[in-house]
Amino acid sequence: LNNTVWSVALQPDGNVLFGGDFTFYNGAAANHIIRLNADGSPDGTFAPTGIGLDGCVNAVVVQTNGQLLLGGDFTFYNGAVANYLIRLNANGTANNTPTPVPGGATYTWTPGGSTGPTVVPVLSGGSYQATATVEGYPFLSNTVSVTPCLPTITNISPSSGSVGTSVTITGTNLSAATLARVNGTAGTITANTATSLTFTVAAGSTTGAVSVTTPGGTATGSTFTVIPAPTITSLSAALGPEGTTITLTGTNFTGATAVAFNGAAAASFTLVSATQLTATVAVGATTGTVSVTTPGGTGTSVASFEVLPIFTGTFNNCLNTTSIISTGSGQWHYLRAANGDLVAALNDQGTALGTVSVDFYLHQGAVRADGNGREYFDRNWKLTAANPFVGQNVRVRFYARNPEFTAYTAANDGDGSDVTTVSQLRITQYSGPNEDCLLTNNGSGPGRETRLLTPANNEALPGANWFALETVVADHFSEFFLNGGNAPLPVELVRFEAQRTAPKQVTLTWQTASEKNNRGYYIERGANGREFAAISGLIAGAGTTQTPQAYAYADETAPASAQLYYRLRQLDTDGTATYSSIVTVQPAPLETRNPILAIWPNPVLAGEPLRLSGAAAAASVELYDVTGRAVALTTAAADGTATVPTAHLPMGVYVLRSGKQTVRVVLK
Repeated sequence: LNNTVWSVALQPDGNVLFGGDFTFYNGAAANHIIRLNADGSPDGTFAPTGIGLDGCVNAVVVQTNGQLLLGGDFTFYNGAVANYLIRLNANGTANNTPTPVPGGATYTWTPGGSTGPTVVPVLSGGSYQATATVEGYPFLSNTVSVTPCLPTITNISPSSGSVGTSVTITGTNLSAATLARVNGTAGTITANTATSLTFTVAAGSTTGAVSVTTPGGTATGSTFTVIPAPTITSLSAALGPEGTTITLTGTNFTGATAVAFNGAAAASFTLVSATQLTATVAVGATTGTVSVTTPGGTGTSVASFEVLPIFTGTFNNCLNTTSIISTGSGQWHYLRAANGDLVAALNDQGTALGTVSVDFYLHQGAVRADGNGREYFDRNWKLTAANPFVGQNVRVRFYARNPEFTAYTAANDGDGSDVTTVSQLRITQYSGPNEDCLLTNNGSGPGRETRLLTPANNEALPGANWFALETVVADHFSEFFLNGGNAPLPVELVRFEAQRTAPKQVTLTWQTASEKNNRGYYIERGANGREFAAISGLIAGAGTTQTPQAYAYADETAPASAQLYYRLRQLDTDGTATYSSIVTVQPAPLETRNPILAIWPNPVLAGEPLRLSGAAAAASVELYDVTGRAVALTTAAADGTATVPTAHLPMGVYVLRSGKQTVRVVLK
């Protein structure tokens, strides 16, 4: 036999009956009951065509008439219902013929005290006895002792899931199960048979072994992995328009399958780690909580994310946004109309601007044009900051709506300002009198400055009804208008720098990536960042070229004790002027206002000469590499200046020495 024998009974003919938890004898099927001949061989005349019982047999009793009584954890015999107790004929066939009792009989079962049926289910171990009452006389049956069979677990499915997962246990002797646990926490049993049990993983369950408890004992199976539900503890931003990407911080994000904003699926999301992911607000999302879904369930933020619509409404009035406070955080701030709609956004790039607000204007009517017939967009802005930012750059986003762009392109008239796509729009910054939301009174002349800015980023989401243009604004705020223009800017300036190379000398260097119709430059200097005067003659430009150009100019009249401001005034061949951003130079230190050794540029590009001032007249000037080997030698002029060639040198770090003065030089 392949398992436990719980009961043995000897028949009058010398054959022996065995009942238990076995299913095979000597390799042949023997489902829980078998009769053996005296020599130990199976008695083939015992239920020769049956499939036996489907559960454990705990007791076998041979009646005086040769019939058999079986009790146990079975519910079927040879495919027919037989709930826990059955009477068999001597040949093993089921005896379903009731014994006639004159006048009838009633039955009382002990324990339990139930009356009526001739067969009762046995759900727990113990001794069972029946009392038959016939015509008022009680007849006590024999006692049947029942030992419950131990349950077994052969498989669980699935092997992992969240709280609330339905788990199926496969095994034996499961029909009387009273508990199903995961790592000690009881779940809810929803269905069970002798070989299968289904239960639901309870809240509070943790990863651990699955166990089943029946009256016969407890069986332990393999591990069930409880996948914890995600939690969201914070959002990196509380508001923004469609297309905003935010960072979610929390727990258990691994395996995330979805992120939603107020129920609307995110446009995209990226899992960074188990505690962090980024998600982008989809077009059409509305204000509400943010949720993350994983195999462990769905976690929802406590805080809401506010989706900002783009302003539309009052026309032909100069309106104001609510103000924001710029502290130099380098974060994006949203400037909103009185109704909460979005007008513009600001990133202070680390410069504390203080209170910032926007005046804005939404035009209705024929598309506006300047005095030269150049069309301007129906929406414009004026930014104001409490603190100046001369010499610094900030980033600004201007928001507009698609119907305005459609109206603007409908006014195309074949001139150079026509556009067909948002990416062709440019931003005109006007500074001067009458910064009052109107274009018509701006004019030109002294005290007025106009800059043409090229947006660095154009944001236009598929399906959205708005777009945004982002640009860098240098030195100060003023009025901003959108316009077109197919011709490229005359000069693409990639670098403009100023360095005090001597107490009374400032060297200015700049570089362009390409030029178109560039007549040249004037260097302008100022003491306050607002008023400038030319300090150079016209420095010739390269005309039209796609080859990078490098320029330098030395201001040898720079006051040593003053902070100075410089800018380039670039002049086109048709007389159009464009200004660069402003660069600032600090005063020379008191202790260095006597001539000292100064070099420029530093770092120096490979192939460019290295210039110096502050050397003694006719003094030797040497350049050494990091090994101490002299790699260049020259002599200073009478005014203390010199030029050191570098074309023959590899990139690296060098030391320049003249007299007792040394300077570190980087060649790149």
